[in-house]
Amino acid sequence: EPTNAELLANKWFLVKTEDTSQDPPVTYIADDCEQNSYFNFTDDGDIILETFGLNGSNCESNGVEAGTYTLNNDEDQILITGSGGSQVWPISTLTTTELVFTIQGTNKIYFER
Repeated sequence: EPTNAELLANKWFLVKTEDTSQDPPVTYIADDCEQNSYFNFTDDGDIILETFGLNGSNCESNGVEAGTYTLNNDEDQILITGSGGSQVWPISTLTTTELVFTIQGTNKIYFER
């Protein structure tokens, strides 16, 4: 059985976001361009984030950010540190194909690889 650290170390592509503070929850499915957005977690604790969006009818990168990450001892939360500071993101789901973070307690971000 791979550990969460081993499962996490990969390139994960954005699928959708969900706001669970609303009833019913509001889901936003990433469009074909936004689905190019990714987190790339390396084995040595580095993280690369690149987001994409439409500029008119062109799909363009919104830029690349780099930082570091660490898992807590229980491997159920990740601390991401970058130019904008640090954030702790609880991991809701982590399998070989799906990664789900819960942000600010009510927003879920879904990734696939």
